[in-house]
Amino acid sequence: MALHGALAALNPGEKMIHGTVLPVAATTALVLALEGIRIAGVSFNGAPVITHTSSSVTWSGATLTISHWKPTDTTLTTPVAATTPWIIVAWWAIGQAPR
Repeated sequence: MALHGALAALNPGEKMIHGTVLPVAATTALVLALEGIRIAGVSFNGAPVITHTSSSVTWSGATLTISHWKPTDTTLTTPVAATTPWIIVAWWAIGQAPR
């Protein structure tokens, strides 16, 4: 089992929050109770299905945006926006706690 990404320690004044989401569209935007996000990640809470094979995360300020992907078809694996049925996605973020 490989570890992807970096392990993050909390700096003074930071907190970690986490949750799960069941997507209903190709992107999910979450506004978090943080003043800003320093690092974040996602993983599946179940096995991938052909209509939802992966998810990725980006952030800006306190908004976490999760994008959901599937292959174009069974012979072309270029990622395109995922469709239903969806897999539950677990997410986490570390950032500056509100003052």
